[in-house]
Amino acid sequence: MYFFKAELYKQIKKAKITLLVYTILFITYCEPSFAATISSRVYHSKYGPGTVRSRQGNGLLAVEFDNYGRLEFKQDSLRRTVSSSHGIVPRSRIYYGRYGAGTVKEVFDGVLSISFDDYQGRINIDSCKAKRTVNSSHRISVGNRIYHSKYTIGTVREAFDGVLSVDFDNYSGRIKISSDRARRPLYSSHHIYAGNRIYHNRYGTGTVREVFDGVLSVEFDDYNGRVNIPSENACRPLNSSHNISVGNRIYHQNYSTGLVREVFDGVLSVDFDNYNGRINISSENALRPLNSSHEISVGNRIRNQNYGLGTVREVFDGILSVSFDSYRGRVNISSSNATLHTHTRENISSTRAPDSIIPHKKNLDIHSLPKNLKKYIELFGECPTQLLEVNDKIRNLAIGHQKKSNKTVFNWFKRSKKCGECPICMTEDSDETVTISCGHAFHLDCINNGINAYLNSEDLEKLFACPKENCEEHIDAYELGKIVPDKETIIRIQLLLLRSLPGLQLCPICNDNFLSYKPRKGDQNFALCIHCLNETCLDCGESAHPGMTCEELKSDAGSELQFIRCLIQSGLDKNYGRCPSCGILIEKKDGCNQMTCGDNASDKNQLPSHLRKGRGCGIKFLWNDRIKLKDWLESRSS
Repeated sequence: MYFFKAELYKQIKKAKITLLVYTILFITYCEPSFAATISSRVYHSKYGPGTVRSRQGNGLLAVEFDNYGRLEFKQDSLRRTVSSSHGIVPRSRIYYGRYGAGTVKEVFDGVLSISFDDYQGRINIDSCKAKRTVNSSHRISVGNRIYHSKYTIGTVREAFDGVLSVDFDNYSGRIKISSDRARRPLYSSHHIYAGNRIYHNRYGTGTVREVFDGVLSVEFDDYNGRVNIPSENACRPLNSSHNISVGNRIYHQNYSTGLVREVFDGVLSVDFDNYNGRINISSENALRPLNSSHEISVGNRIRNQNYGLGTVREVFDGILSVSFDSYRGRVNISSSNATLHTHTRENISSTRAPDSIIPHKKNLDIHSLPKNLKKYIELFGECPTQLLEVNDKIRNLAIGHQKKSNKTVFNWFKRSKKCGECPICMTEDSDETVTISCGHAFHLDCINNGINAYLNSEDLEKLFACPKENCEEHIDAYELGKIVPDKETIIRIQLLLLRSLPGLQLCPICNDNFLSYKPRKGDQNFALCIHCLNETCLDCGESAHPGMTCEELKSDAGSELQFIRCLIQSGLDKNYGRCPSCGILIEKKDGCNQMTCGDNASDKNQLPSHLRKGRGCGIKFLWNDRIKLKDWLESRSS
């Protein structure tokens, strides 16, 4: 029984297989491969595409081929039209290795009829060999900017399977490249972004315009056009390098002192005082600014064995930038070679400056105020910090405006020609624009109109602020000096800076044009003019009279005391003294050192008549035995 069932199952399985084979043979040889109708489009491997015109009784089809006449073929030798082949449909854009890119016109079983861009007429290709269009190839999409090692930078117009059709900037027409050899656009490469300022050891400083995989497209300041560099060779912008930031004053052993404009990885772009244009230096070779070096600070009076006395203007790591009294300009010395000189206000309180340093109202220029502030600070080694800050701004305004005509500044304007929409006037039409240190660009006329408006309203805060809304950066005085078009506006800004100092008022000697700093001491209301450097009593309008009230000054004793102080402060006290016997004021004009006390001892005596007390005692003495005026004044004050 078991053997019978096994044999039956074997016969049934054999019959099923036989039935399946006959069915396949019947479908293959007896039935047509597809139902072709009149006007159907078909494809033949030899004659290409054509249109079915009629069906013959013997199973043949009469086909009118596009590039041939009418021919008859069996239906199983033709390929039918389909809606899609290998995912490619009519009107699709495809790429074929030999013919390039083209548009699919008709689709058959495994065959595409295509109009290629660079060939006339249609070409039929195997659909499995055509690369279809995609949204992205190797993460690069249509419209992306890409970089190629041979053709440089271009815009992707079409993306296929592993192939890109690209319009390169420096080539006419489209070029097809492998997508795996194209560098795709990035938001950042090595932490460098589009719009960043970078430094390259060969090309200097520049602005990044586009960022790709490890490649930057950069507009360098000293080169026309863009240069493509590896991003790993570019120094990125930083807020600080070796504790040196933008706006710091630094010292370099070859270029002396300068102002840092840009900071990169270990590199500084610096405007040096004695050089035109920027110079890029290693930040590790730059000495950073300090508040104090070897206990010497800005404004201190120091002594050097080679240069004598001077005033410290800037302090760096072990280096002092000093204005020496006997030298023009600054000299940079080691702080270890400088000795702090105690020079306070008490021992020069009545020093009067010569008339030659008093600027006249009509002759005032952009350098008048810096020169007079320099003299003031030289006389008073330790000055208020706010006065020193104002002095630096006034000086940098003058230096920046003086450099305005240099070629460097014109290049600076030229590099800023295309700034887009100006944030002030909201237009793009302008002949000249300027870009300030924070990166915002403005029309030159617009920013100057704003400067004049803030000057008229005496608004210092807005005058030095970036006009861009919500920008908290400030324009430094050096940069503002280069922007302002005329010297008159520079002088107005300088005077406005002076008026911003606390404790200032009109100087009675300089009339209505200048201001005086008021170091009030006790009940005496004295002021030293920043410009003419004359010390004046603001109550009576006379020269300062320490130790005396205004009423005492009007007496004979007060007049004599004031006269003696004037002699001492003018350096003429060497020709005057007091008699060692009676104490009368005497003067030596010429002759030997043998003196006789008396107002008529010499007909050249020019003492004021109200200072001659009697006719003198007539004693004879040597000039060196007189009582010196300084000693007499000191003994009187003690």
